[in-house]
Amino acid sequence: KRLAKNMEESEIAFEFENALQHADTSKIRQCLISGFQANGVLKNRWEHLVEFAKDLEHTSPRYGMKKLIALRERIRLEKLVQGLIRMLALHQHATQLNLPQSGSNEQRSKEVYGIQKGSGTYYKTVAINNGKFYSIYDGITEYPIGKAVYKPFTDHKKSGIFVHKNVTQALQAVFPHDSALLYKRRVILKVKASGNVRLHGKKLAVEVVKPIGVVCELPRSKKAVVTTLALNSPVAVKYKALIRKNQY
Repeated sequence: KRLAKNMEESEIAFEFENALQHADTSKIRQCLISGFQANGVLKNRWEHLVEFAKDLEHTSPRYGMKKLIALRERIRLEKLVQGLIRMLALHQHATQLNLPQSGSNEQRSKEVYGIQKGSGTYYKTVAINNGKFYSIYDGITEYPIGKAVYKPFTDHKKSGIFVHKNVTQALQAVFPHDSALLYKRRVILKVKASGNVRLHGKKLAVEVVKPIGVVCELPRSKKAVVTTLALNSPVAVKYKALIRKNQY
């Protein structure tokens, strides 16, 4: 059943590509209505695209094709991101906060001003610059694979090294607008953390991390988003915001 479904989706996508290339608005409407509306990934997400397809006959061919090319890129990008999130979700079982349990003196957590002693495996979003991994925020701190990085806690609320409990959260990491490497290409690193741990909402601050591998690169760039996402609908606005978080 899965193979048949994949073949059916591939056939619809192929027909959609051909319809775009030949400016066949009738076929485009048919593909959107029969295929993407019922697609498991896009279901309940892209109803406005179907409405747009129905209105194609009232749109000038040149303007309509520009919109359709942008629409095609959005569908590709949505599938890519959704597929990536599903794939990375498999890592979540190994990302639970691994703090010592209360009980014996040897296992009791030390808590000082909200800080606990603990260790675990987490995920960190970093930038690639000249082939090396750097902090997106300061642009200076390097995170070489296999080498521990130490940043002690201070009185400043942004001290330490920020990490996420799972890959999905790291995928949607948000950074300040004045971050040094905000527009550089990004990857998600899998890291082992130790020492003090401090909670900051959905993310954590730790004092010591040791990168142990690259999980994935984040899709697309800010420039690509601006040039390809032409539709100005509420969904498009939200989607631009999602991709802007993951630009490189």
